[in-house]
Amino acid sequence: MNSGIKTIVQYEQAIESEQINPVEEISREIKNIMEYNPKLNAFITIFEENVAFGLSKINSGSKLHLPLFGLPLTVKDNIFLAGHKTTGASAIFQNFVPSVNADVVDFSLEAGCVPLGKTNMHELAMGATSTSSFFGPVRNPVDRSRIPGGSSGGSAVSVAMSKVPIVSLGTDTGGSVRIPAALCGVCGFKPTFGLLNTSGVIPLSGTLDHVGIITKNMEDMRVAFKALTRSGEIQNGTSTPVLEKLTIGIPGKYFFEDCVPSVEKAFWKSVESMKDAGITIIEDIEIAEVEQINQTRLTIQLAEMYWFYQDLVNEPERGKHVAKDVMSFFARGLKVGMMEQMRASRQRLSLIAGLSRALQNVDFVAMPTCLTTAPKMEDVLGQEAGSIRKQLVRNTELFNVTGFPSVTLPTNRQDSTELPTAIEISGKANDDQELLAVGELIWNLIHRT
Repeated sequence: MNSGIKTIVQYEQAIESEQINPVEEISREIKNIMEYNPKLNAFITIFEENVAFGLSKINSGSKLHLPLFGLPLTVKDNIFLAGHKTTGASAIFQNFVPSVNADVVDFSLEAGCVPLGKTNMHELAMGATSTSSFFGPVRNPVDRSRIPGGSSGGSAVSVAMSKVPIVSLGTDTGGSVRIPAALCGVCGFKPTFGLLNTSGVIPLSGTLDHVGIITKNMEDMRVAFKALTRSGEIQNGTSTPVLEKLTIGIPGKYFFEDCVPSVEKAFWKSVESMKDAGITIIEDIEIAEVEQINQTRLTIQLAEMYWFYQDLVNEPERGKHVAKDVMSFFARGLKVGMMEQMRASRQRLSLIAGLSRALQNVDFVAMPTCLTTAPKMEDVLGQEAGSIRKQLVRNTELFNVTGFPSVTLPTNRQDSTELPTAIEISGKANDDQELLAVGELIWNLIHRT
């Protein structure tokens, strides 16, 4: 990373003081992508032909007023970027070129970001592994024999491999930003439902879909979120939290079942760091009806994605071009009846109420993001919807069902050769900035030297 620049703030200060040239930095990062992408398959499209894309459209005289001026941006390939293919990693959209940007892309460009390319993903965002893609599987940046998680796998890899501060946009319907961030050793944030508009995103489930952000560290996450929501005052909780006044709850055994030892050990080590800093930890808090989380999410998601993709199910010839694990979910959606949808919608409200009650006595809840480290590619291919999926999504999907904000950050050092492990911190609806501030404090506790 150039001259020890590790954060967005440092990057912007270096541009302002003319220590670095953003066009040169973008060019170097494009070269970096071209070097690692043949090994990791993180990108579907790379914008190497125009490294100054976006910069040339920005008035240089106003660059100091743009919070993310010249900052590299990568975009998951189910998010519209006008004039560039948006494939959803699927053969059925392989030639689709939108004429408009997604809202979140517009906000990114207006903040000064420079797009570097469209990232690979699990086909149509319907998977947690990023192994089913028309363009081939994405590979983990720490160990190429392992998966990166999904469905925003390429986005997480692009952040992990970047040599400069960077922002990546992903989508999260059951954990698809947080899971790959956790398995790749970076930070992933799913805001409160609706704070980042999903307009211009290929849909999966209108009730559960979120746009999310992936960055290298929690300071960058806070800066990026503020820029992409255009205001630091849209929510309460903008002041710096006091560690001694924080209370974090850890829920019971449902969120630890089948957790591998390395993940559990790293989680409790992080909890001890919080305790040592004065944060109050309350263990075994009750979150009501947890046994209903998975079925509620699946029923809602299956019904809504079938509504959007029913032509694939009803036209078998088109369906032949879609990965088997993805088609199996669409076929299941066909069987979801109206009464099941109604029950799931009612159960979703119960889960929202239950999580709200749990958060009355604590400020935030914490748990391992995933119950396993990155699985081997060979153990996943052809079994994407098997038991591994449950270990990946169990602790993330609750916050899609409820729409509450949730962030993941690594629990081991980013220069470690060990497989990444991660902690997920989640809070009340619309307390996003407060959550990110606490996440940044916890990041500093875990990663301080």
